[in-house]
Amino acid sequence: LDAKNNALESQAAGLDSTLKTLRTDTDATSTRLDALRRDETELKQKRQELVEQERTERRRFEELRQLNMDVENAGKALKVELDAELEARRRETAVVERQLLEMCVARDDLDRRYAVLATMPEDSPEALKLWHEIQKLKEETAEKLPGGIKPRANARTTVVPRNRG
Repeated sequence: LDAKNNALESQAAGLDSTLKTLRTDTDATSTRLDALRRDETELKQKRQELVEQERTERRRFEELRQLNMDVENAGKALKVELDAELEARRRETAVVERQLLEMCVARDDLDRRYAVLATMPEDSPEALKLWHEIQKLKEETAEKLPGGIKPRANARTTVVPRNRG
């Protein structure tokens, strides 16, 4: 019986040692489990923060995308408006260029007639007739000018603004 008792005491001491080891392992496991739970909580918080940041960034991106589309649309509308304005200015320029060309031709014609008039005797019927033609041509030319001008009476080349009221 002593041998059996010794064997059981020896076995009990071994089991006590195993129990102490298991308690130490259990305590270490519990400590590790607590640390993992804290880590899990922190990771869940960080994940939630990242989800919120992503939502914020998506909203920002959508706002910027919308602003970009608005700017592009405004730019397109402005381009259409400016293209129309440019075309109107081109047409106006073409009209003014045509008028200037007509005025140059009329000026050359007047210069030619004045040169002929200068060679005629001053009070001759031909000079008087040419003088009236020159005045008529000046009147016609003045009517074509924007705003109009009126030739000054008895002047060879001077014109003054006409009142259009």
